[in-house]
Amino acid sequence: MSGDEPTAFRSGRWPIWIAGFAVLGLLLVLHATYTPAHRSLQFALFDAYQKLWPRERQSAPAVIVAIDEASLARYGQWPWPRSELARLVRAIAALQPAAIGIDLLFPEPDRHAGPETAPGGVGNDLLFAAALRDSRAVLAIAGTVAEGSDTAQGFPPALIEGSDPLLVLPLLPQFRSVIRSTPLLDRAAAGHGIISADAHGGIIRNIPLAVAVRDAVAPTLALEMIRVAAGETALRMRANARGLLSAGVGDIAVPADTGGRAWIRFSRHDPGRFISAADLLEGRVDAAQISGKLVLVGLTGLALVDYPATPVDASVPGAEIHAQLIENIFDGDHLQRPQWARSAELLALALCGALFVLLTPLARPWQSISGAVLLIAAFGGAGAWAFRSGGLLLDVASPAAALLLVFMTTMAGKLTDSERLRRRLRETLQAEREAAARVAGELEAARRVQTGLLPEPAALAAIEARCEVAAWMAPAREVGGDLYDFFKPSADRVTFLVGDVSGKGLPASLFMAISKALCKSAALRAGIAAGRALGDANAEIARDNPETMFVTAVLCSLDLRTGDLHYANAGHDAPVVIGTRGGLARLDRAGGPPLCMFETFDYAEASHALAAGDAVLLYTDGVTEAMDAAQRLYGRERLHAVLEQLPAGTSCAGIVAAVREDLQRFGAVEHLADDITLLVLRWNGPATAS
Repeated sequence: MSGDEPTAFRSGRWPIWIAGFAVLGLLLVLHATYTPAHRSLQFALFDAYQKLWPRERQSAPAVIVAIDEASLARYGQWPWPRSELARLVRAIAALQPAAIGIDLLFPEPDRHAGPETAPGGVGNDLLFAAALRDSRAVLAIAGTVAEGSDTAQGFPPALIEGSDPLLVLPLLPQFRSVIRSTPLLDRAAAGHGIISADAHGGIIRNIPLAVAVRDAVAPTLALEMIRVAAGETALRMRANARGLLSAGVGDIAVPADTGGRAWIRFSRHDPGRFISAADLLEGRVDAAQISGKLVLVGLTGLALVDYPATPVDASVPGAEIHAQLIENIFDGDHLQRPQWARSAELLALALCGALFVLLTPLARPWQSISGAVLLIAAFGGAGAWAFRSGGLLLDVASPAAALLLVFMTTMAGKLTDSERLRRRLRETLQAEREAAARVAGELEAARRVQTGLLPEPAALAAIEARCEVAAWMAPAREVGGDLYDFFKPSADRVTFLVGDVSGKGLPASLFMAISKALCKSAALRAGIAAGRALGDANAEIARDNPETMFVTAVLCSLDLRTGDLHYANAGHDAPVVIGTRGGLARLDRAGGPPLCMFETFDYAEASHALAAGDAVLLYTDGVTEAMDAAQRLYGRERLHAVLEQLPAGTSCAGIVAAVREDLQRFGAVEHLADDITLLVLRWNGPATAS
């Protein structure tokens, strides 16, 4: 990739963002279309809310007269003669209920014949119809999609506020006709209520408050019982262009979803809602249990009906579901799935998903994972809070699952990109290691070359007994910029020098080699004139110095016959004479600027007479400026103290070793900031000449 490419492209973030937004867009489309998987996940969440926090009964406006196992055992198998049902209805009516709802269908004439009836039981149906007519009873009807000749007979008018009824009807559950009881019984009823309900996965969660039967509106059984009990003549419904908002009678309004269904807030199955039909027929029921209440009559015998499931119970009698809806209405304890809920869920998914897509590639993995966990937990907490505090059914499970998929997509992209970057980093690191190995090899070769340029003290000792030499150099890096040299330009003269190139490392070592060679060449030409030798060397070195480096140096020339020492100094630390009888002397009378500071300079020269056994120490500033771990300087005073404590006659190698050991004790050798060089030359006197 080119060097001016945006960071996002180089790091691979754009592909992650593109993939993340593509997945987010697909999930938004699926969420908006309300797929079966989405519906199942939503229902599972709503069921979990009801299981965790089931409704507590606050009142008992409805009671169920159950044709139970005990009643069947006492009065015979089902179906009972209609005359027996008439007696049951009249027994209920005698206790002054608000209304009676018959959660049973009688589509065929009675098969039983009583003593006063003709064959076919018409007389029993007449008795039952009369009982229904006298007791404000509501008969159940069931919707069907089959074609039929049924009309809107018995349905109360529906007053729809806020929208055109022609727009609302298509949004309600649609039936082509209904299954009714026989015409005789149907005409005797005070109302007719739908008992049809959808059971997704075999679980009843909501029931329609109203359904469309062709172009008419039929209420649910519970709502019709309330209408009959209140003496109202019509249903009242509120709607908008999106569907039904509520349905009710009089001042009672029950929240509905857009399809006209009421979500029931279930309590657990309660035997206290039930009265046995046998007890009622035999007069063992207190009137207070029925008076003023809405009474549902239904079958509960296990062998006669299928028990539907609710979110809180595995099976309950169907009549109890209608009773629980009535309790919701009277207690005002409703569940609501507002029309804005899906829009809010889509918006939350879009915003949080975009946040995941944008931030996941930028954050560290642990930050991304922590943020995802906290956000999804916040979704769950918000949904639970909305259910408990306001009965709102907000689907946080589907957006949370979608957010998890978005996060997994972006995190997978991030991890893939991180692995790509790590692989590239490994390759770069391997290349750098190989390059470092090559450089290390080259530096090692340079170190060997630099070491080879320095003379060995043993070589001088082998050819000249009148002097003794020892030297030590420790570069701060693999190679350094310090230099030293000693040589015999003539039979009775030894020239020796120490220098320090500005800088460290390989550049300094290259400049050191050049400087050493030119200083030696100038000294060989100048003879004993140390000042002239430094001046000539300065002119040569300064001629080609594009990096403007400089060199400090001190050059000494010793007459082996007399001990006369001629020296010149180019900005270097002054040599130290270590007397054979003790005492130190600094040779600081001749000085000048470092080499290459000026293109030409006449360096002054001085001399000093050595006694036999005197030694001259030349060193670089790496000695005096060495620092320990606490950043304290070694200093010239400590160096002189070491030299003054040396025993008389200490060899040159011993002098070097003593200084090295003291530097080691000081801790400077482990923390070298500059190259260190020591050179010691002793004049043994003329008598030892070979």
